[in-house]
Amino acid sequence: MNVRSLRVRRSITLAGALAALILGFAAIQAAAAWTASSAPLAATPASAKSIEVRLLDEQTRSANLTDQLATITSQTDDMATALAAAQARIVADGQHADELSSDLAAATKKLRTLEASIRKAAATRPITVVSTSAGSSVSSTRSGGVGRENEHDD
Repeated sequence: MNVRSLRVRRSITLAGALAALILGFAAIQAAAAWTASSAPLAATPASAKSIEVRLLDEQTRSANLTDQLATITSQTDDMATALAAAQARIVADGQHADELSSDLAAATKKLRTLEASIRKAAATRPITVVSTSAGSSVSSTRSGGVGRENEHDD
């Protein structure tokens, strides 16, 4: 092989490589144009100005929601405080009701004891009954009659 044939082979190889690159680039351009023409964008992309306006709207909305959340949190804390106070009040009222119930039981016991002693005293003491009818007066003395008559009133 001589030098000249070697140069020719190199030149042909170089030309073939350049032709392949040019043909590949042309094929890519043709495919891109074909794709763009067969599937155009249905919606145009949003402009930077409209995106900025939407961002400001969302930031304002976010700030409003944050304020509402703070208000709700404050109200929830107030409700929790009121609930704790109500529960403490219920416990105190329950204790007071228990005290009143025991006081009522003691008073009832004392009342029954007192009623029994009144019946006993009435049964042992003579009672004078004076009745008048049409100008005549009758007097009688009985012992223990009143206590027995009232026993079935319990």
